[in-house]
Amino acid sequence: MANDLQANKEVVRGYVEHAFAEAARGNPAVFDDYFAPHYINHTARHHAKNAQGLAGLKGYAQEVGRATQDFTVKADVLVAEGDMVTVHWTLRGSHGGQHQHKHVGEVQPTQRELRVSGVAIFRVQDGKMTEGWNYDNVLDTLIEIGAIQVTAQGGA
Repeated sequence: MANDLQANKEVVRGYVEHAFAEAARGNPAVFDDYFAPHYINHTARHHAKNAQGLAGLKGYAQEVGRATQDFTVKADVLVAEGDMVTVHWTLRGSHGGQHQHKHVGEVQPTQRELRVSGVAIFRVQDGKMTEGWNYDNVLDTLIEIGAIQVTAQGGA
């Protein structure tokens, strides 16, 4: 069982630290090495252009690649139990490209350094991820680097 847990953690580490950047830089086919074809993506933000599952995740990686230059992603902490792996990850890079954000629309580049972190949970079966949930602080980061402005709205 311990070997299965370690193997599952290495699948997730490989995706976070290698495959995501590779896909973002124009090779989304690399995801096929890490994800089952029937992958279920439970993170709605990743459903780029109404594409769900693995297609949505590939589209999201390419969007990150357009927005962020010279970035790295690190798997800071990995915890595995059964067929589930939880990872706390951190992306560091520069905000150098224009891109679309689901909640705020078009975002202009700031050329500022950014740090986005989050937690993702993946189900790993037979060496491939079959389901995933991801939560991150990207909106906070975009506000912090001045890419988007937030205005208060009064309520009754």
